[in-house]
Amino acid sequence: MISEIESKPRIISASRRSDIPAFFGERFIKAVEQGGVDVINPFSKQTYYVPLKPGSTAAIVFWSKNFRPFFNRLVQLERRGFERFIFNFTITGLPKVFEPNVPPVEETVSDFFELSRRYGEKAVFWRFDPILFSNITDEDYYIKRFTELAGKIAPFTKRCIFSFAFFYHKVKRSLEALDKQEGVRAFDADIQRKREMAELMAEIAASHGLEFQACCCEYLENVPGVKGAHCVDGELVSEMMGGEYSFKLKPSRAGCGCAESSDIGEYGSCKGGCLYCYAR
Repeated sequence: MISEIESKPRIISASRRSDIPAFFGERFIKAVEQGGVDVINPFSKQTYYVPLKPGSTAAIVFWSKNFRPFFNRLVQLERRGFERFIFNFTITGLPKVFEPNVPPVEETVSDFFELSRRYGEKAVFWRFDPILFSNITDEDYYIKRFTELAGKIAPFTKRCIFSFAFFYHKVKRSLEALDKQEGVRAFDADIQRKREMAELMAEIAASHGLEFQACCCEYLENVPGVKGAHCVDGELVSEMMGGEYSFKLKPSRAGCGCAESSDIGEYGSCKGGCLYCYAR
């Protein structure tokens, strides 16, 4: 059974489930040309139709580790009348063993600058996500990397969103295989260790004028300098629309501060190959 979502302008998420800008830009534009796309809910398995038209779209929230292949697609979207975009841009600088198909940091930082120049620093979120502890990526590694990246990225954004890796079953299997094949051992740190590191990183973020937001990390509540993340920021979208609409919160899991959105991605389709990713 196919159902269509209601007529109120909706926030489109593209996507938590896959890296659409990096790998599926052509498919996305074709869906826009057709006026919408059928999406299968990964949990209920119900198929529903999501309109992709300027009048029915409050904003499009993009998620990617590599926006460069999508730059020309953004121009196409603008020509079709789409005006409001938010970019969740993940730049971690993690070793290739964890992120085999992510471009070099120098390239992605340059692309971050370009998005900020085009769409404004409020619309481009820097994701330092996830923090994955291992025998090659300890606290010192992350503090050094975060400090280095913050110095380059902070002038072009207002916020940094971070999280610690979630060890879902499929993630555990991938990391166990990595340990056997490469001798790289990843592990989940205790909560106190995470809280201490988050507080230190928050101080670094503040020194660069960044709001430091934790994505789905309830255990970081009351850590000085750390706020809850709004990766799909309904208040920002409302501001972009001149306050005409408001958007209720619809958390995807515990600790999530996202507004309700329609995600048009598909689990298992991403070609990024990141070993820590729940959407593989």
